[in-house]
Amino acid sequence: MASMITVTLLIDAGDTAIAEQTIHKILEQFVDGDIIDFATERVAKSNMVIDDMIVNETYAAGDFSQDWVIFSAEKNKNNTNGYWSDEYGWTDKDLATFYDSEYVKMPEGVDDAVLLMRRMIK
Repeated sequence: MASMITVTLLIDAGDTAIAEQTIHKILEQFVDGDIIDFATERVAKSNMVIDDMIVNETYAAGDFSQDWVIFSAEKNKNNTNGYWSDEYGWTDKDLATFYDSEYVKMPEGVDDAVLLMRRMIK
């Protein structure tokens, strides 16, 4: 019996079309062998922190599979509501929206908002 596997890959390519071409080149080598067929479901840009980590050579294996939150030290300093929620706006960390490693649109009007890995929050 055959198996179907969903895999997420982080590919260092500036363009999503190039990233898709890269994976197709790799997988095409194995078609008619162990791989019978394959398809690309979607290709997405990674968030800016992942990109910076790759450029700065600080990326660690598995970082792309982490949950991310948006944090503002300025908002947190004023009323401990320094975490962004798509539903509630600025709130505490328990209500923060968790994002995957794909591109995240940052809230407007807050200059110090940054993406943090959820596991880095205490």
